[in-house]
Amino acid sequence: MISVAPVSAGDPFINPRAIARDVFECYKNGAAMVHLHVRDLNGRLTPSLGLLEETARYIRELCDIIIEISTGGVSTLSIEERVQPCYAPWVEATSLNVGSVNLGEAVYANPIKDVRYCVSQIVENEKIPETELFELGMSNTLRELDEQFCFKKPMLLALVFGHPGEMPPTEAALKHMIGGVYDNFAKEDVRWGYTEAHRKDFTMVKKALELGADALRIGFEDSDYLDEHTRVETNAELIRETARLVREAGMEPMTPEEAREMLSIPSELYRFKETEDSDTAVQVSASGRGGSLQDQIPDVRNANKQRVLDEVVRRCQGEKEPAFERAEYVILPNAPGKERFGVHTMNSIEDRIFLKEFTRTPYVKDIIVCGGASKEGKKLIEELKALGRNVKQIDPSSERILSFSGRTFIEELKTDKGEYACDLFIRTK
Repeated sequence: MISVAPVSAGDPFINPRAIARDVFECYKNGAAMVHLHVRDLNGRLTPSLGLLEETARYIRELCDIIIEISTGGVSTLSIEERVQPCYAPWVEATSLNVGSVNLGEAVYANPIKDVRYCVSQIVENEKIPETELFELGMSNTLRELDEQFCFKKPMLLALVFGHPGEMPPTEAALKHMIGGVYDNFAKEDVRWGYTEAHRKDFTMVKKALELGADALRIGFEDSDYLDEHTRVETNAELIRETARLVREAGMEPMTPEEAREMLSIPSELYRFKETEDSDTAVQVSASGRGGSLQDQIPDVRNANKQRVLDEVVRRCQGEKEPAFERAEYVILPNAPGKERFGVHTMNSIEDRIFLKEFTRTPYVKDIIVCGGASKEGKKLIEELKALGRNVKQIDPSSERILSFSGRTFIEELKTDKGEYACDLFIRTK
């Protein structure tokens, strides 16, 4: 079984439709499961499931891949907040962490009292846990938990390597962990997988297959390296290589249905109900939190922009953006939906840096530029086309914007001359 973990913990953008498109390409290339965390628009861990549910809706519209949601991640969330995915009917599997470990400078805290509470919620809500094991002693802890809670068999285990402070990604360490698993469980009762943080090549992925791995987790959450010298733009490229290695080892990647059968996940998919108003954002419902994601967008846009700018400055020190011509600033058209994420102006160097980062994923593909007659506008259009994006230019003097529609992000633009698919709208000079 190939699982994709598509979102990097450092990603400053959580774009549900772009993630779903990436996941769909991974599914087509052999992924049977997707592993996601509960994040807000800025990429921070949160107990509020609204944005994640929107992502899951998009995914389920495209394919039947298994949806697994993490109950972990280094954060200040309480265990009651971390287990919110257990209560969502569209979540099929969840991660389970059974002990604390150093992850670089951070301590990933999982005291046993919290672990027991998390297990109780997973079991009571009939989710399938994927237990992440970072150290040998965690196998013993899992056996003790199994004696208390009687997990459904076979149990899915993820042997995790590569974080500073935990097991190194070596053959000796992998054999050590496999031995610990089989010291505690009968072989028929477990299915173990391999996960490697900060992976630079596929050497240990191949070794895991040789040693009998039942599952492999690949994706930007762990690494975007295809080899030591090549970083990729999409998770699908990593999944394609992983599937090739699986076939090279004489096997075929599992389909989602085959993986559900292996893990005893009910085969009947949860189907999202159509909302009465599909043009509104998904409501935030976790922990009784009310309000629409729409309410967060203006503040989030500014916070996102600052995070992106800080990161871009850090990565691109010494690079200079050409100066902007002095001209009157442009404003967004006064049309319904203009507050949606993905509706932006370009009035400054900071705006241009922000939009470059926004468009770095190839799944932001349909872009509408309103204006573009200035030097900066023409340069922007050239850059977007060079990235292979579908760019449509609108003359604001002859075409009137009527509305921006979508869920949290813009999906469609309506003017007095037509309707257009739109992942990003830019008003520029």
